[in-house]
Amino acid sequence: MKRLLAIALVCFTSLAQADLSSAQRVTFAAAVNAENNAGLVACRTIRDDTCIQAFYNASTSNKAWRETITAKEVFEAMNLTNFDGLSAGKRDAMRAILNAATENASRFEMVFAGASASEGTVTAVKRNVLGPVSINDVSNSLNGY
Repeated sequence: MKRLLAIALVCFTSLAQADLSSAQRVTFAAAVNAENNAGLVACRTIRDDTCIQAFYNASTSNKAWRETITAKEVFEAMNLTNFDGLSAGKRDAMRAILNAATENASRFEMVFAGASASEGTVTAVKRNVLGPVSINDVSNSLNGY
């Protein structure tokens, strides 16, 4: 159980949201140009940066570790009666806590997603860049590509 909490705490380290570096702009521009989603292709064709921004700020079904989680959210995620049971109940309670520590990543965040980290049945990616992507980052990335 201590190992699970240590893993969870490591996953919640803070990432500062900042403007993209030159290398990140190149990576993002390549992702935009490689995307074959019909909606994004239409946005890209007419170079509608606001449309591209909206596309990449949309949520995906990919889970990512949350940057922060409050004590209240952890408490509310737990079913305290599970702690009264055997070790299976404790595992269920920890799984609930870990699930509460994830959220759906945006398409933009998935461009820069790190490796997946798993604990039991809970798997999520470690984000290297936090969204949302700004209109300036969209424009600057595509202007330099």
